[in-house]
Amino acid sequence: MILVEWLLVASLYLIRPKQLTKITPISDFLKIGSTHYLFIAGFLVVAILFYIFIHKYLKEVLIVPTKLFDLSLAFLIIALLVPYSTWGHGIHNIGASLFAICFFSGVFIIGRKNKLPYVRNVSYLSVGLVLLALLLIAILEGIHSILLFEFAIGVSGQAWILLISIRRQHMRMISNRVDYESQ
Repeated sequence: MILVEWLLVASLYLIRPKQLTKITPISDFLKIGSTHYLFIAGFLVVAILFYIFIHKYLKEVLIVPTKLFDLSLAFLIIALLVPYSTWGHGIHNIGASLFAICFFSGVFIIGRKNKLPYVRNVSYLSVGLVLLALLLIAILEGIHSILLFEFAIGVSGQAWILLISIRRQHMRMISNRVDYESQ
């Protein structure tokens, strides 16, 4: 999922390298015909992969607020499908913002409800780092540095997914070893 997202952003950037500036959001790729459908399709694939990650992968080993993550994905889909360059600009921004808020609220709840120190620490650290990064960007670069805000949110969320995936794989291997040894 993380690889798909980075490949998507790299592809968009290669198609329109001058499109991204500090004050333009990544959503500006929705305004351009050559990147509009690639952007939508790519992030829909990411959303589907995230849904699978939460419902089929993470839910096996952790207490997960699936409805909150589903709500975050609904807001992402709204942000993707509402016309960005016309009447839907504000709705798009609200949808994208609510996606991030719901996602990191879910991360926080996972940290709170799961007693494993690693899961709790990684979840709290991810939420703390994104809040700190957003605050620092706002102070150092100004409130109009939208791309930097999106980068901080994306990297923090992706780091959480990666670290939780690594831990989940480790927990699954331990569970399989215990099952094997008990036979």
